[in-house]
Amino acid sequence: MGENRWRDEPPDHFVYDPADPVPTRGGNTLILPMGVQDQRPVEARDDDGFARNLADGIARARYRESREVPRLLAPGEVTAFTVDLWATSHLFLPGHRIRVEISSSNFPRFDRNLNTGEDQATNARWPTARQTVFHDRRYPSCIALPVIPR
Repeated sequence: MGENRWRDEPPDHFVYDPADPVPTRGGNTLILPMGVQDQRPVEARDDDGFARNLADGIARARYRESREVPRLLAPGEVTAFTVDLWATSHLFLPGHRIRVEISSSNFPRFDRNLNTGEDQATNARWPTARQTVFHDRRYPSCIALPVIPR
């Protein structure tokens, strides 16, 4: 992607609370109703359209460099992540839009991050974390979608 495609715009912020994780609704699960699901109940939305989850993925921050040697994030340090959404296929019709949703949870599909780096089984602290997602010239964010001709 060319540098000129990125505008300088402010980052997005959200607070992740391990005591109140984003619930799993659909997706690639074995214990819950799976597949593509309307996300309005999760988002407390009731507008005239709806958001469907087509694919999801996860990036464990502590294992971003190595699965064998975990390294915790440093507060205030900007870190790049790649999230594999695996193979999927969908026909987008005129009027459809693509949305990327970023969260620090998808529970119970994925266990919660308790934000301490301590052992998940014995950790008693569950502090909240303020997350920042950059999408500007210096720190661009994107989703790569191949287009397959009919």
